[in-house]
Amino acid sequence: MSRTVDLCPTWEAAARIYLMVLENRHAPEASRDAARTEIMRLAKAFDATQADLEVEPEPEPEPDAARWQAERRWHADAARDELDLV
Repeated sequence: MSRTVDLCPTWEAAARIYLMVLENRHAPEASRDAARTEIMRLAKAFDATQADLEVEPEPEPEPDAARWQAERRWHADAARDELDLV
């Protein structure tokens, strides 16, 4: 039975590798260009993923009518008490 091992780096690991190449002043220019190209490819792939995942915002919840009416009654009672109209 053969076993498959996934050696593909995470996006974060890939970005770190590309940054190390860009920060290495001894890296060949071709390697730096490849790192720039790959960073942009990752960014475009991420943008495409985000566009696919865009979700419409959830609608505002309906106000709780019973709570609203109770608060309204409480305010009316408080106003009556304040005016001493009971």
